[in-house]
Amino acid sequence: MPVLSKEELLERVVTSVRLSGCTAIVLNDQHPFLIAATRRDDATTLRVYVWNITSGGPSTVRPKDERRIQITGVTAPIVVTNDAITLLLGWHEEIGVFAGYDVMQHRTFGSSPSLQVREATLEEAAKTGLAAQQRTTADIVVAFSPDQLMNYASRQAQLHQFKRDSEVEVLEAAASGKTVSDQDLDEVPMPRRQVVRTVQQWFRRRDFRARVLTAYEQQCAICNVQLELVEAAHIIPVGHAKGNDLTSNGLSLCPLHHEGYDGGLLGVWPDYHVRVNDGRLSELVARGLGSGEVGLRTLQCNTIFLPQRTRDRPRPDYLEEGLRLRGWSF
Repeated sequence: MPVLSKEELLERVVTSVRLSGCTAIVLNDQHPFLIAATRRDDATTLRVYVWNITSGGPSTVRPKDERRIQITGVTAPIVVTNDAITLLLGWHEEIGVFAGYDVMQHRTFGSSPSLQVREATLEEAAKTGLAAQQRTTADIVVAFSPDQLMNYASRQAQLHQFKRDSEVEVLEAAASGKTVSDQDLDEVPMPRRQVVRTVQQWFRRRDFRARVLTAYEQQCAICNVQLELVEAAHIIPVGHAKGNDLTSNGLSLCPLHHEGYDGGLLGVWPDYHVRVNDGRLSELVARGLGSGEVGLRTLQCNTIFLPQRTRDRPRPDYLEEGLRLRGWSF
């Protein structure tokens, strides 16, 4: 089982912040790491304690599939402050997932303590993005894929409040995309039911993003840039009566063209041609915000890059409705 250096573990965390849709700036490269994670106007500071997940010890003493982290090289208590989100993580290099532990449960510790997780939980997280496992009656471990790091960070306190096996089962069902009925939710106390709904949204977004970016070969449909700069954009928003998470309701766009598309500056017509909103562009030029106009106009009448499979291509009726919602008239 590969054991990474602290520098390599920091690299895995930084990459995961970026896969979660944020930029990452390392503020402190000494363990525990301090990282500024930013997405547009939203900035979060992470304080990250992270160790390798290794074998759980002799199989004669511990369960065969048990894995663990050993908290070494830091002094108690784990630092928790109001100006940063503190994460207590393990990383499994072969499976490619993290295990997150409840910081508040483990702020203090003795000499070289270990925290366990089953390998099956890690493997499930690799498949679905998130999995949970009850360790004790008062403690669960949450395993998650790298692209879910910022989702986990934003909800870690609530996630670790799930205690009973029945609650954890509902949480895992939501994370795997299974239908969670009202009867299932009855197993979860009221304050945590919204977390279950949020986790369901994470699965849908992750699944939608993976399908759309794969269909478009990880490139922007308008400018063809890749470089891990592309996002999955809904043509008709999910909240709309006609909205859905079908691949044919998605476009792979770089952040620049995503903003331009959602803001109505650029449109994708049902014949798959790009059009520039002359009225909106003239307004911006009049306000002294016209720099880049010439480059934008070169996109006029270009045909977008299309997925190879016909069923993955944007449906013309979705594109037409998307244009209406963004202020275009016909």
